[in-house]
Amino acid sequence: MVDTYRDELAAAHRRIEQLETVLGIREKPPRPPRRKLIWPAMGAVLLWLAAGGIFFVGCVGVGIASLFDSKSPETYAPSTAPKANVDPPAKHIWASWYPQSGVLPAVTDVDDDGVEDIVGLFWRAGKDDQPLYAAAIDGKTFGVKWSAGPYPAQWNGTRTHLVVVGRNVVVTDSQDGVHVLALADGSEVAHRNVEGGIVEACARPNNDGVLVRTGNDALWARLEVPTGELRERYEGGTAYCPFRDRGLTGDVFVTTTANDTIVARERGKPKTALWTSPAVLEGDAVHYGGYENEVRGSTLVTTYQLKNGSRRIVARDVRTGREKWHAAVPHSAEGSYMSSWGIEDHFVFVVINQTLHVFDVTTGEYIRGIDASTT
Repeated sequence: MVDTYRDELAAAHRRIEQLETVLGIREKPPRPPRRKLIWPAMGAVLLWLAAGGIFFVGCVGVGIASLFDSKSPETYAPSTAPKANVDPPAKHIWASWYPQSGVLPAVTDVDDDGVEDIVGLFWRAGKDDQPLYAAAIDGKTFGVKWSAGPYPAQWNGTRTHLVVVGRNVVVTDSQDGVHVLALADGSEVAHRNVEGGIVEACARPNNDGVLVRTGNDALWARLEVPTGELRERYEGGTAYCPFRDRGLTGDVFVTTTANDTIVARERGKPKTALWTSPAVLEGDAVHYGGYENEVRGSTLVTTYQLKNGSRRIVARDVRTGREKWHAAVPHSAEGSYMSSWGIEDHFVFVVINQTLHVFDVTTGEYIRGIDASTT
């Protein structure tokens, strides 16, 4: 019985060596000394007695013999083949759009690649001590090009602003901070504190600075870029940041009548209507709140909430009244709050809750919803 077992065990070891040689694991090593077979043999006997099979003898021989093998560790070293290149992780800030009444992002070419990008403020939930980020969104991929921050801010705060001036971005926070960033990569160029904070900010018409008003002074001043220093103050209240221009007083302007009809007229000919049209599409029932219009270039855009709660956008040719396209804002419903909307460059923006919805102004194609899941 014992002789039979020894013959089978020796055969198993020879088979293991043959397999390892074929697989390239070893190069015909000398058979291990008999003293190194004590533990493999004992393990094999136990398994053989328990299961009664030569298969288990071989398995145990493979596993335990490898532990006592006399070959050098280099034989079993892992492969040193070069690894494939791995792309760097995406620049996520996990922040949603920072909603402010009537405020939309700036549209500008951040890196001079010929594509207009989106620059604005974002709010990261759960980080209330410093929840605010400034970020540039790639106009091609709609991924985050760069982000700066975080900064202290209050929800829809009066002292939180972002203004793009030339090749710089000015961000103000709720702790009186003024941050001047490089438009190309978001790096901080200057950082100053202004007592009382900045309660209003907008780019000067000649783009040589930012027009600001502080919380401690009713007068306006010019904030120099890129130093962030406050310069001359304006007496007499002649300087101000205008409310958003809806473009309704251009060469072609529109008005609405009491029966919800849009009337388009040409400047200088107020008594002659270019066209008239119902403000809402046929069959649409408008919810409480009515509708709003905005004109940019050759396009008139109208938005309103339907009785079922969803929000509609309608684009028309401003000179003919012909409908170009209409679309629904995704995920808009009865309780959705639209904090701002409008046309910027070739985009139509609609900010609902904390999502910036982006449409193509020419085709009406829904491009992307920008929120914490995409940034």
